[in-house]
Amino acid sequence: MITGFSKHSAAWFIGIDRGDRIIPAGQLKYGLNKPEGKAVFSILKKAVIHETEAAAYVEPFIRIGVRFRNWTRAGKMRLPVLENVILG
Repeated sequence: MITGFSKHSAAWFIGIDRGDRIIPAGQLKYGLNKPEGKAVFSILKKAVIHETEAAAYVEPFIRIGVRFRNWTRAGKMRLPVLENVILG
């Protein structure tokens, strides 16, 4: 799920839906220039629920498919890449 985006670099904050909560999974920086990524970003800008100087957090309603190398020791995805946007 997309939980926010950086205001200073091309990056989305992503998390894993565990039913009653969303576990932060890192930042997605690769694959955002695909047509799907560009379309989603325009939606994200309209879904902001909280902002800081560096980031905007959104209602987590957009699901995405990503591929990544492996998990870090901190429990984050290493080098996640946008594969697809899951509608519905």
